[in-house]
Amino acid sequence: MSILLDTPAVYGLHLICAQNQLLSLVAGLEQARAAHAPGTLTILDWGWSCKQHTGYVVLSWATTFEGDEAYQAYADELQRMEVIIDMCTYELPPPEHEEEDPRRTTD
Repeated sequence: MSILLDTPAVYGLHLICAQNQLLSLVAGLEQARAAHAPGTLTILDWGWSCKQHTGYVVLSWATTFEGDEAYQAYADELQRMEVIIDMCTYELPPPEHEEEDPRRTTD
């Protein structure tokens, strides 16, 4: 479990599936997205690989201030799905805050 800071953690998930199962996987992920709090699960991209004849889905998961338990449970659930051939997960860095440039002037 990660230490909770002022902002929740955001994770990226890349899923690989058989090309002929991609659309049903995306539909299932859309249903899962609707079941979670708004902004928690986002489908960023999906498509096909021409060379490998596989489908891919790119997700992001923003944790809540309660911690990473819900994310870990969801990642475990994805890991058990037979339709998913492979997956990787990683924590995305928090967005950097833009600092005011002291040389910039406003009129």
